[in-house]
Amino acid sequence: MKITHSAAPEMASPYRYLNGQFPPPIHLPIHSQTPPRLFTPKPIVADSVLGQEPEATLSLSDLHTAPIVISRATGSNKSSDCRLAVLESETFHDNVALAFNGNVAAKKYVRGFYNEQVGSDVQWVWQAAQQGRAAAQWFLGALHEAGLGVAQDEVAAEAWYQKAAEQDFGPAQRALGGISYDRQDDEKSHYWFHLAAKKGDASAQYVLGVLYGGAFKAPANYAESFKWYRQAADQGNCKAQFGLARCYEFGWGVQENAAEARSWYQKAAEQGECRAQFRVGRAYRDGDWGEKNGQQAAFWLLQSCLSSDGDTINGDDLSLGKSVEFIPLLFREIKAFSQVKTLLLAENLITNAGARAIAQLIQENKTLEVLDLESNCFNNAGARAIAQALHANLVLKKLIVGEGEIAQPVRADIALSLKKNKNIAALKKAAQANPFRKSQELPLELIPAIVDLVVEIHQKSIGVQHTRKQTQRLLNEIRRSVYYGSSISPSE
Repeated sequence: MKITHSAAPEMASPYRYLNGQFPPPIHLPIHSQTPPRLFTPKPIVADSVLGQEPEATLSLSDLHTAPIVISRATGSNKSSDCRLAVLESETFHDNVALAFNGNVAAKKYVRGFYNEQVGSDVQWVWQAAQQGRAAAQWFLGALHEAGLGVAQDEVAAEAWYQKAAEQDFGPAQRALGGISYDRQDDEKSHYWFHLAAKKGDASAQYVLGVLYGGAFKAPANYAESFKWYRQAADQGNCKAQFGLARCYEFGWGVQENAAEARSWYQKAAEQGECRAQFRVGRAYRDGDWGEKNGQQAAFWLLQSCLSSDGDTINGDDLSLGKSVEFIPLLFREIKAFSQVKTLLLAENLITNAGARAIAQLIQENKTLEVLDLESNCFNNAGARAIAQALHANLVLKKLIVGEGEIAQPVRADIALSLKKNKNIAALKKAAQANPFRKSQELPLELIPAIVDLVVEIHQKSIGVQHTRKQTQRLLNEIRRSVYYGSSISPSE
């Protein structure tokens, strides 16, 4: 459901459940007489349940399944009392809330709790839930909903959530709010989220900020939206900080205040909120806050497009322009970019100066394998710098430069260099499977596959035919490249 931003008058809440009474209990089967049917456990290895929330939308998984995705900070003591103490602790609940908020460390914490303390041994959770322990009831509901360690059963999940919620357990109330919202039952979702939010649950407060911003069927109430965003933001919820920044920027429920907007955008960006990172980067790129800073712009814009595993930057259509010139420095200095293998920079207004910066990155970087520079503004001069840089790079396997004004010989040089890289990579792989003899000579069967290719590259780069002596030096260099991981210099 999309959030709308049309102006709306202040209005009292139309929801009848705000009289403090619980909704009628739902009488659902929860397999109370027998333990749940168990399955072979599947460890949680990725953040597949709690993903990045699309702007202005909410889904059931975003709203209440956070406990399923959370490290190894819980220790390895598997007694039921110790595990229950963790499950009922404020630390665990705080980490669940932070995981919902997108905090990577918190996701690892709860994921580790499941992998180490639950796994196939879900009986202790079920027994504690049967004894009326609210935290165990809520957690068992989450396990049933996700089908982790027990049969996936949404009916049982809701019933366990309800039992915990009736004991005034905030995370379960938030879970029921999510279920109600997914059913488009605004009254119950409003009721359950309010109960959790009034207990200080930052995630529920953030959701209310979104819902009052236009996701309820009732008209938007921006004053209420601002209030709940503020409460969650003050607790460090980065999504709420982003929402609060937008309120200050556009005057939704509060007077416009550019300084406050900038402050909250910055706080959210520093916690990893990708929409806030993009907004901060764009502000530095365009000078929205009174200053232009190419290095800050490149950092925040690339950071906003960095995948969660640190493997890919999908930076297409960021309009980086001159900020591209700072990319080699960022890749050299910023740890977050050190493992990037795929860099997509299509449609970024990259000029010849930017292409030379990219050439420097190609020369220095030893992890990039795919680089997309299609639909940019550099021509033959920039492409030639990139082609020359490829002679010193044995890692890059795919480079897209598009049509543009690049001459065919330069394209051929790029293609030949990439072919060299693929063959060097294949040679290294084969050499690992077939180690060198004591003389450190290349295995004979590997030599024909690469010598002609590398000789051709060297002839093209220095414009002369190789003598036998030069070819021998080249073979020695190839051997060192494979054995020691060094590069082959086109000037040899």
